[in-house]
Amino acid sequence: MLHDRGEDGVYGIMGTRIHDVLEAIVNGEADAAQLLPALDDELENLRVLNLDFPKDFKGGTAIRDNWIADMRHFCLNFTAPKGKFITEELILFELDEDHYFHGYVDLIKQNSDGSISIFDWKTSTNFNAHDLLHHGRQLVAYALAKQKQGFAVKHIGWIMLKYVEVVYMGRARKNSKADTEIRKVINRGKLISELRSEIEAKLYGAGMDELEIECLMAEARKANSLDPLPQEVRRQFSIRPYLRYYDLTPEIMDETLNHIWRMIGEFEGRSENESDWLPRAFINESGKEDTFYCNVLCNFRHSCPHIARHNDLRSLIGKSDDELF
Repeated sequence: MLHDRGEDGVYGIMGTRIHDVLEAIVNGEADAAQLLPALDDELENLRVLNLDFPKDFKGGTAIRDNWIADMRHFCLNFTAPKGKFITEELILFELDEDHYFHGYVDLIKQNSDGSISIFDWKTSTNFNAHDLLHHGRQLVAYALAKQKQGFAVKHIGWIMLKYVEVVYMGRARKNSKADTEIRKVINRGKLISELRSEIEAKLYGAGMDELEIECLMAEARKANSLDPLPQEVRRQFSIRPYLRYYDLTPEIMDETLNHIWRMIGEFEGRSENESDWLPRAFINESGKEDTFYCNVLCNFRHSCPHIARHNDLRSLIGKSDDELF
């Protein structure tokens, strides 16, 4: 209402830079070799601006270190998708003559059968099951808009940049009698550590002794890559970008439209008085306190009096009278 965009945060800044380079790559204006320099350049800008990732629960840098490890692996291993694509297409979805849904689609693939697929690049953590409905509404709204334009939407989903999907043959359980196809979604920065037991089993199966395996695993961990391993072992693992598809059902589409209209009704029912725009309780859909968005992602995290008041009250919990007065 006040046209104040606030200040961007670490994830917004980094995500925007990566998105911009990916858009340029898909449009043939850049190549994959520019991803890592862009990542490092933006990390340096954050340092100069004295902006940092949130601390982990021990007050350490694990969140920052893991995010950078995941994204460095992505930058070093990215291959541009093949096919015909449209990037950052403006969506203007007419709900009625007075209401429109407005947005930009990261990536639209034009399929050979005439249909389209809608994807969103994501540098964030993979979504929990109870968050899917919330995050999926954006993609569903895009699909509804394209359907209204006459397009058949085949798939919608997220390209989760921090993750890979690994496919290999192995024992699903210790007592399994035969190998089956196994699919694992793994943080890129932990590729080798997460696959350690499977890789060692295949090295043993290739006839290598413990010393050889130990040396090869040390090289693989250092590079966070299968490249140091023998070809006969490498080819037993298929490592793919992680595309998390989202079901586009009539029920989901109806839920999204109903949600949009509920939000319109809620917003239009408020006055211009600040008391009508107080935030909801800092509780997520599972009933637990969750201030991550307000403290880390919100552009007004440093100026919002409501999260400041909440944090001040939370800091008083467990303190003695002597500490309080």
